[in-house]
Amino acid sequence: MRIFLDAHILFSAAFTDGAVRRLLTDLRNADCTLVADRYVIEEALRNLSIHQPETVSVLHELITSLLVVPTHRSCAKIPANIQIADKDIPVLAGAIHARCDSLMTGDSRHFGQFFGRTIGGVTIRSPVDTARAMLGH
Repeated sequence: MRIFLDAHILFSAAFTDGAVRRLLTDLRNADCTLVADRYVIEEALRNLSIHQPETVSVLHELITSLLVVPTHRSCAKIPANIQIADKDIPVLAGAIHARCDSLMTGDSRHFGQFFGRTIGGVTIRSPVDTARAMLGH
């Protein structure tokens, strides 16, 4: 299984040694491929630099365990009836272009209405739903 991680997930995993970081470890141990692109990595890096710069090195270490794919800003593969914020188009487009099975996001404000839905072949999930679906937790 290929799981695209958004910036919220990367930020949370780097910010604290908590549930999200443990979930990423569990997913890797379950042979899931964790995927991100430069767009989400740069957003996470920018936010960590502002809020907790001492954790930037944790993000860099985390990135070494990810499959980093090219950024896609095109919404061509996003169905016309899906309305998401402009800043989130590259996130969903990245997951679709990377042929991921899931997009794991902590952004319930912008993606919450799509939790559990499959768009362009990618199922959008919260971290809890990802753990349930991939690990049976």
